[in-house]
Amino acid sequence: MKGFLNPESIAVVGASNSASKIGGMIITNLINAGFDLKNLYPINPKEEMIQGIPAYKSVVDIGKPVDLAVIVIKNSFVIPELDNLNKAGIKNAIILTAGFKEDSPEGAELEKQLVAKAKEYGIRILGPNCFGNMDPKNGVNVTFAKQMPKAGNLSIFSQSGAVGSSMLDWAYANNIGLGKFITFGNKCDVAEADLMHALSEDEQTKVIGMYCEGISNGEQFVEAIETMPVKKPIVIFKSGSTEAGGAAASSHTGSLAGSDAVNSVIFKKLNIYRAENLEDMFDAFSMFHAFSSMDKDKIGIITNAGGLGVMSADAAFNAKNIGAAKLADATIQRIRDEV
Repeated sequence: MKGFLNPESIAVVGASNSASKIGGMIITNLINAGFDLKNLYPINPKEEMIQGIPAYKSVVDIGKPVDLAVIVIKNSFVIPELDNLNKAGIKNAIILTAGFKEDSPEGAELEKQLVAKAKEYGIRILGPNCFGNMDPKNGVNVTFAKQMPKAGNLSIFSQSGAVGSSMLDWAYANNIGLGKFITFGNKCDVAEADLMHALSEDEQTKVIGMYCEGISNGEQFVEAIETMPVKKPIVIFKSGSTEAGGAAASSHTGSLAGSDAVNSVIFKKLNIYRAENLEDMFDAFSMFHAFSSMDKDKIGIITNAGGLGVMSADAAFNAKNIGAAKLADATIQRIRDEV
């Protein structure tokens, strides 16, 4: 997974001089993020230069090892492009292109062919139909987003590009530093378990957040969390909890939402904080970002009125089964002395 999380060289297949095209946005964002341009390879058979960087007609022409290919070409051209990646020895690809299983039966068949070809060549894929990745510390921004949060220790990954974009907006607006930002779209290959395992071993990552509509390879996902070398707070917002939401998830990323009751039991067993909505997710991110060592299910409540304290205790217990901590006599006396 190093090629996805810490790429030192990147080829952009479908790179463009046009700022209105995705291939142009990706190149611009990498330049603005401070990525080493000597290791950036724009691929466009019709251009000699892309935004001041020498372009290549094909990844085969690069002639150097490349950690990651970012593919932003038409869906019908994606599978043939894997032939070029194989010839060039590139083993990691982010496919931003849509028009696969989320789109139609024909797209679903195309995705099956994509998976088969990738397995044949030993190429790992993030996507298709995803928003891209970001690593502020190392100058990587292969998303559509122009603004990049500062580097930090909160790593988040999202199945939805739109939700991922809102995560970035929130982090930027609230000056929250990000470790890694990853989207996985249709997750035809790399999925939640792979990313959870990779982030659990990432030294920069202290808190892990995730948005998903359905979890693939549930047993592997559980194993990745149970075998973490260092336990880290995990926040998950899983949508598709109702029949209507599950149907929407299927049409959005081709995801099967799974049993919500089973997911809740598993999350609780693994000590995962399950967010109920975006606001709840962002609040949890802020809390664990500030207090990443929290490992108790009791909280202290400070209020200027008894009724508000009772309501706060009820809300905490009803929402997350969190109880009020019993304060030591010495602590109570110190509070009385202060107020």
